[in-house]
Amino acid sequence: MNKGPKQPSLAYLFWAFLKIGTFSVGGFMGMVSVIRSQLVEKDKVVEDGSVLDGITLSSILPGPLAVNTVTYIGFSLRGFFGGVVSLIGVLLPSFSLMCVLTYFYLSYGTLPAVNQFFTGALPAICAVILAVALNMAKEAARHPLQHIILILACLVLLFFHGALVTLAVIIGAGTLGRYWFYKPSQDPEPFKFDYQFDKSHLKYLAFAILPKFVTFTLLFLFSSQYPWLKQMVDIFIEFAKLSLGMFGGGYVAISSIHFMVVDHHHWLSSKEFADAITLGQITPGPILISSAFFGFKVLGILGALSATSGMFFPPAVLIMIGSVFLNYFKQSVKMKSVMEGVRPAVVGLILSGIYAVGRDISISPLTVAIFILVFAVQYRSKASPLILVPSAGLIGLLFGYYGLA
Repeated sequence: MNKGPKQPSLAYLFWAFLKIGTFSVGGFMGMVSVIRSQLVEKDKVVEDGSVLDGITLSSILPGPLAVNTVTYIGFSLRGFFGGVVSLIGVLLPSFSLMCVLTYFYLSYGTLPAVNQFFTGALPAICAVILAVALNMAKEAARHPLQHIILILACLVLLFFHGALVTLAVIIGAGTLGRYWFYKPSQDPEPFKFDYQFDKSHLKYLAFAILPKFVTFTLLFLFSSQYPWLKQMVDIFIEFAKLSLGMFGGGYVAISSIHFMVVDHHHWLSSKEFADAITLGQITPGPILISSAFFGFKVLGILGALSATSGMFFPPAVLIMIGSVFLNYFKQSVKMKSVMEGVRPAVVGLILSGIYAVGRDISISPLTVAIFILVFAVQYRSKASPLILVPSAGLIGLLFGYYGLA
């Protein structure tokens, strides 16, 4: 595993991703940009290649892209516990905020006034994404063919959407890399997958997984006697099935979630579902944190915990398993040539995210000025988005308060 220049502590991973989860607006690309700026450029605990590998693996496995990438980074740095700690850290802020907003929404039927804050924050995160992508392109696209792959990937993802499109771009870029960059003369011996499982890993995994398995088993066994336990189990299973069948990120899963919670189980009305998705878009963190809203509506805080756990934890386990295989296959010369094609495509994916984040921004002198200023600061000084984005949001809030936005 690539552990970067230094190995961070579990406490560092938790607090770092807690901050990232608090200030990452703009969905997947926004969070990846903040991760790269904070962990790669500022703290120097992980390298660009590891971030790109995490995005690649998250693109071909089911589940939420941003949170899966976070899990991969945590696992690559500190193993299983690093993955779990990073996952909890990045979800805790958005989960807590979503529960609070859901309570007020269900109690009073109105959404908090947060649009003015995001008037400043969204153009700032677009600027951060652009600056980060341009910096990543310096490492990921050094060959003319890699520049072509990057541009084509960005264009394809701008005009075509969906899980199959993203997967096709990754596969196509990898195929180009395999046939263009692979040199048989540099690969004298065939690669053999000879991974030997460390018994100490089994011990740590048992201590980490066994309590959760026992807890879930007890919940299942006693669920027939306690209706609220049965609801917790049902909610977890429904969201776990949905997340394990989801490819391409949160936006792809919206229609499937609507069918499950509105049409099939009738847990929410269509209006409540639309408002929940809106809350997921205007709050920090992944859009699928809306799952906390759905669970909260059914069973309060216990339902929110069940829905969120089902949505994010099963794919995270797959990512940690997949990362073991990825790290060993990366030793293959053929796999390295595949990654030479995939990495610029991932940068193209990040660039295409600027449109997804910024398409609903109202163009005004304020938003244009914020975009230009934040881009200049981020690109040249690599200042932390954890400072830039909230500051831009406060500017938007201030201008809105005085009627200047």
